[in-house]
Amino acid sequence: MSVQIVYFPARGRAEISRLVLEIAGAEYENVNLDYEKLGALKQTGELAYGQVPLLRDGDFSLVQSIAIARYLARKHDLYGADIKEGAQIDSIVDGYIDTISKLGPKIYPKPDLQGLADLKATVVPKFIGFFENILSKNNNGDGWFVGNAISLADVAIFLLLEEGDALSFDLQPYPKLAAFRSRFESHEKVAAYISSDRRYPARQAFELPEPSNNDN
Repeated sequence: MSVQIVYFPARGRAEISRLVLEIAGAEYENVNLDYEKLGALKQTGELAYGQVPLLRDGDFSLVQSIAIARYLARKHDLYGADIKEGAQIDSIVDGYIDTISKLGPKIYPKPDLQGLADLKATVVPKFIGFFENILSKNNNGDGWFVGNAISLADVAIFLLLEEGDALSFDLQPYPKLAAFRSRFESHEKVAAYISSDRRYPARQAFELPEPSNNDN
């Protein structure tokens, strides 16, 4: 098996690439790290930015989670039917990155529960609303985010919705996204993966306080 995802034994930043590979039906190996192994790996010079995940694909290696996901999606025809669809996918994935980048600092290195509560009340609904609107404009929101086939854009937004579970975020006001999530989870390859022991456990839900009146 020539494809390896080198990361910690967790979903984290590697999960988007794992899902791409699962949907493609491609074989790959999870190479699990701990902090001692990460330190040794840094000494090899293989990590350009000193961070994981790391993709090894034969004699080719790549770091940065979204670069890896984009490479794998292009390789396995999950990047749209043409250059215009590819650009739409890029736009949605960039929107996903914008949203996650606001959540990440509130979770690591230690959860900021008040900060997360405020994001849940303000920032998260704004971005989820954007994605509801984007989805609604393609095939009336009854299919995938871009074109007529599943793509990296769908993977990204599914993972964002899963992150919402840790915040107990309610999708009821967003019916297109709620239906999309069910549709994505029912995809044959996705359903097989999420019900298997290959997938690492989800993040536990946070017990959040009431939001403050501060803008975020």
